[in-house]
Amino acid sequence: MYNSTRLEDILELKDPYLISTIPTFDVVRIFNGDGPARQYECGHQRGGNFRCLCGINVENHRVIQCAYTQNVKTLEERRQLVLKGRTYMQDKDIKTNPFSNLKKAELEQELASRGKGTLGLNKSELQTELNDILNGIARLPALMTVNPNRPAEDINLGKYEIMNFEPLHQGHPK
Repeated sequence: MYNSTRLEDILELKDPYLISTIPTFDVVRIFNGDGPARQYECGHQRGGNFRCLCGINVENHRVIQCAYTQNVKTLEERRQLVLKGRTYMQDKDIKTNPFSNLKKAELEQELASRGKGTLGLNKSELQTELNDILNGIARLPALMTVNPNRPAEDINLGKYEIMNFEPLHQGHPK
């Protein structure tokens, strides 16, 4: 309900409105919310080895070089990464995290569909390989679940950004 209603509103922003005969466009650029809301909005996992939206493994959070070399993924890049494999599109009942609790054969199929070799790997190694590919992405971004095959630009989300950090807001200590 939330996703489809919000998406309807965002799609309406594509149409200009007039201010003194000048066509004016609204552009949705930034999502504002706390950690769990941001994670849900962009399809990121909660906790684990990739708990930050930046996509850097928690073991490397203190390695400054990682912060400078990691590219922040757009919603469109996140959508493409989820849809690149076969698990998401096969699952008719879209789960909160379709990539968790996969059987070994399912992990092998998912990795093979992404062009990764699986020969000789056990289930734990397969899961680690998939986690490293996804960089903490657990599902489609929330606003893209209504129609997963529509690119971000088509639904007026091409410039939509979800910040990697939680901005200070009223009530936070100074």
